[in-house]
Amino acid sequence: MKRYYAILSLFLISIPSFSADKCELLDSLDHVLSLKDNYTAQRVARINILERQINECTNQEMCFNLIGEIFDELSSYNLDSAYYFVKKRLAVAVKSGNQDWIKESQMNL
Repeated sequence: MKRYYAILSLFLISIPSFSADKCELLDSLDHVLSLKDNYTAQRVARINILERQINECTNQEMCFNLIGEIFDELSSYNLDSAYYFVKKRLAVAVKSGNQDWIKESQMNL
């Protein structure tokens, strides 16, 4: 019986610490979620920089790689735009005739 009370006492003592950890985690999550607009702005800025670089690229390999970077940025963020860029990347691959690029682009479709 003493053993039962000892285990029960330890359990009851540990409950407040679980609650404190839970509150701390929730506060941390709230803080990260409050920064969502900052994360979105950073992502959009990176995409805009990459798009400007695409407009200035002179060789197909550079264009193919830049479009791939944009696709990577967009694939978890905006699927419609990601699809547009993967189609654009496939067009560059087909134009170049590079079979590896074509296969890589098709895998992203």
